[in-house]
Amino acid sequence: MDSPLFTDSKGKTIRQEWVIARMRGALDRAGLEGKDFSGISLRRGGAQTLLGKGASDKVIMSLGRWRTTEYRKYLAVDSSDVSQWQAAMAS
Repeated sequence: MDSPLFTDSKGKTIRQEWVIARMRGALDRAGLEGKDFSGISLRRGGAQTLLGKGASDKVIMSLGRWRTTEYRKYLAVDSSDVSQWQAAMAS
């Protein structure tokens, strides 16, 4: 995949630095310390959302620009998913 994942309304690539600067500014305006936050939470959230939508490893890796399944360390398992699979195993 050679095309950018995020673009603006004119098709220009949105850079990580731009996103983080805007996020930190919004956090500062909300009364938080924007400098205490980084972009990793956005990457993690993206992977988590894709997983929740049923995306395959291949899709998550491609959209997140991961070369390995290392992204899995960022994912959390929802308790309702655990309950569902426990019930499935018990039946």
